[in-house]
Amino acid sequence: MGVDTALEMIGGYVLIISALALTVERVMDMAKAFASKYLGGIQDDGTKSKDDPARERRVRVGALVVAIPLSLVAQVDTFELLGMDSPIWAGYPILGWLLSGLVASRGSAFWHDVIAMVNEVKKAKRQPVPSGT
Repeated sequence: MGVDTALEMIGGYVLIISALALTVERVMDMAKAFASKYLGGIQDDGTKSKDDPARERRVRVGALVVAIPLSLVAQVDTFELLGMDSPIWAGYPILGWLLSGLVASRGSAFWHDVIAMVNEVKKAKRQPVPSGT
């Protein structure tokens, strides 16, 4: 396998996992909004809550609960995307799907941070510029 082929494979993998992770992030945002509105649950002010490890664990587990079924439904197999033989169990590449879900759930935190930064830039652009400067 040439370097160009390997880079194309890795680039495709990153693109697909990023799309999966972004979908997980959006679903998690909707779930958090639903929980805070109707259940009085998870409150999210857009900042990472370093002082509440229990909340952080709940969000990570929630991302896994969303990402793994999503990767199974979309049949995103990490091994296949990287050109490797996928371990087959019960006739399905379940390990590849589980690994894809795990990677996407961790990638959703990255997309959460990116979306928060974009929202901060939007908010800053809306602020009026003080006159006399």
